[in-house]
Amino acid sequence: MHQLSSRVKEERSLSNKIDNKEGKYQCLNDITDIVGIRIITYLDSDVDTIAEMIKKEFNIDVENSVDKRKLDNDVFGYRSLHYVASFKEERCNLTEFKPFKDMKFEIQIRSILQHAWAEIEHDLGYKSAVSVPDNFIRSFNRLSALLETADIEFDRLKKDLKSYEKRLPQLIENTPNDIEINQASIISFANNSQVIKSAISIIQSISNCAINNITSSEILLKQLNFLDISTIGKLDIFLTSYQEKYLLFVKEYTMESYNQEGCFPISISMLTPLYYLCIYIALDKNVYDEMIKKTRTNNDNFALRSDIAFKSAYAKVNPQ
Repeated sequence: MHQLSSRVKEERSLSNKIDNKEGKYQCLNDITDIVGIRIITYLDSDVDTIAEMIKKEFNIDVENSVDKRKLDNDVFGYRSLHYVASFKEERCNLTEFKPFKDMKFEIQIRSILQHAWAEIEHDLGYKSAVSVPDNFIRSFNRLSALLETADIEFDRLKKDLKSYEKRLPQLIENTPNDIEINQASIISFANNSQVIKSAISIIQSISNCAINNITSSEILLKQLNFLDISTIGKLDIFLTSYQEKYLLFVKEYTMESYNQEGCFPISISMLTPLYYLCIYIALDKNVYDEMIKKTRTNNDNFALRSDIAFKSAYAKVNPQ
């Protein structure tokens, strides 16, 4: 979900609505949008996912709800799912919800691109083909088609990436030299490498740190690129050839940095051992300082202490 916002209809707006619909509303509970909630998703497919969640949590007034994604083409690019909802009986039995038992509220769900159209449309002041001058209708239709196509293509791209990530373990096993280094491939490699799992076990046995879900790989990718490691096959060759000394290096570095107050993190990701591998390779090739200069974004005390610990660990594993 990208954004969630809410509003309560202002008194003047509420009064105007009641006046304009004279005789329609007998009490405030008859007005379904005094409270409005807007949920903006990243993709159009997410709208349906959230809609299913909402239907499980709330009563939906089907008669007054509308899926504006299915309206006629003269609405142009505005596509939004509008639910009129109320709290379910079991929730209204709770003390804090009893005052809202008969209250209805509106929930709008739309994608970022659908929201962009709605905001621009509101700014332009034209909400249908009827209100648009004839010589501008073609432009409106073209923009509507572009936004709808973009929504569809982003959804397709997400599905294709998910499919690629699902197939990666088998692709890596069968043709590692054909798999380029990218965030998805190194995450898959790290999650399935026995050497990486051994490194994680060594780190945890010394530091008792947790494994987090952070998969940021920008620095790691830069380091692999600096070391000219462009495929998973090449990465695996380095990991295999350095395995024994690399695991000793991981142990020595963890022990040294863990003993320095505030130097070792309380949690690491599955990618951390690959970062250590890049450090070890760079130290072994005598290009560590150059690599750090080109890939590190800060030069704080923590980083400097890590430099010392890395070099000390390497010296212990490779005594002169």
